[in-house]
Amino acid sequence: MNPEDLREFYITSEFLTRLSRRARYWSRDFILEQMDHFRSRHPDYPELIDVLQLEIDIRDKKELQVD
Repeated sequence: MNPEDLREFYITSEFLTRLSRRARYWSRDFILEQMDHFRSRHPDYPELIDVLQLEIDIRDKKELQVD
């Protein structure tokens, strides 16, 4: 049996937008904890980490690359 693809029902563009908005109010430590959690529990969904990494980068005022 194939594992469920979380993108189908849970990790939607709306979810990622909400995650991004919520992360703006989270502490840096909490964001880093969530990133560790996602890395270990959901490694097949790097977009979760990407959203949180963007918030860290914004806070650090890093120059963002444009694809």
